[in-house]
Amino acid sequence: DLMFFTQTTPELWQKLIALNFTSNLNCTHSVLEVMLKNKTKGSIVSLSSDASRQGEPREAVYGALKAGINSLMKSLARENGRFGIRCNAVCPGVTIPEEDDEVGATSMWAKKDSMFTEEQFAAIANALPLKKVGRPNDLANAVLFMASNAASGHVTGQVLSVSGGYSMIG
Repeated sequence: DLMFFTQTTPELWQKLIALNFTSNLNCTHSVLEVMLKNKTKGSIVSLSSDASRQGEPREAVYGALKAGINSLMKSLARENGRFGIRCNAVCPGVTIPEEDDEVGATSMWAKKDSMFTEEQFAAIANALPLKKVGRPNDLANAVLFMASNAASGHVTGQVLSVSGGYSMIG
C-alpha cells in the first residue's frame, strides 16, 4: 500500500526491507558465490523499480530500497567484472498484466479492477511519453537482453528503465 513516510512504522520498514532488499541480497549472494566458485562467467540481473529514480510521494521506503538494489548492482559490477561477471538492474515502471494473463491470488493484480478504474489506467498511460503502460513482455525482453550475449558481454553496472519514458519526466 502507498503511504506517506510519516504513516509508516518500523515494523512496516522491516517487512519492506525483507521483501524488497534482503531477498535480493540473498539471491544475489547465493548466485554470485556459485559463479565465483565454479569460475562461471555470466550475468546477474536484478529487478529494481523506477521508483528508485524518481522520488515519488508515498513511495519513500520502497524507492530507497530499490535504489539500494541499483547501487548493489553497480558495486558488484565493479567487484566482479574481472571475473567476467556482469551485474545490471532493470527498473520497471507501471506494468500491468494482459487481460488474459493468469495472476496468483496474492498478486496485487488479482484485485486490479477494484484498485484502478479504466479511466485511471488511461490517465497513467497518457502521462507517459509513449502513452501506454508496460506489459510483462516489455520487462521480460529487457531482462533477457541484459542477461544475454546481445548485451555484447560489455554492458555492466547499468540501470535500465522499462517505463515508457517515466523516469525522464520531471
